[in-house]
Amino acid sequence: MVDVAVRDGLKWTQVGAGVIPAWVADMDFPPPEAVREAVLRRVDTDLGYPGWLDDSTVGGPLAEAFSERMEARYDFHTDPGLVRSFTDLNQILQIVLHLMLSRGMACWCTPPRTTRSWTRCGP
Repeated sequence: MVDVAVRDGLKWTQVGAGVIPAWVADMDFPPPEAVREAVLRRVDTDLGYPGWLDDSTVGGPLAEAFSERMEARYDFHTDPGLVRSFTDLNQILQIVLHLMLSRGMACWCTPPRTTRSWTRCGP
């Protein structure tokens, strides 16, 4: 694990020295170098949403990679043309709920959740 003494996040600053909080998450490890480089390239060039995101006829450049990974790891075959990219988990939840619930149905999303607005949702 990374040296937590240099971490300044809430999780690590609220416990005593030598104490590891009860959970360890992906954010507790440094990102892979390829991810760091991609983020730095994006910061150096453009922080806006990608132009391909508005094209609803394609899945974007991530669709092919996603389809290949799903097939290689899970033997799950997807058509990259049917894959959609989202910029926010709330967008995904909204689409899933829209497709899965009928009018009048409700759902209950328990913590952890992204915002309080997802505590109770329905049509």
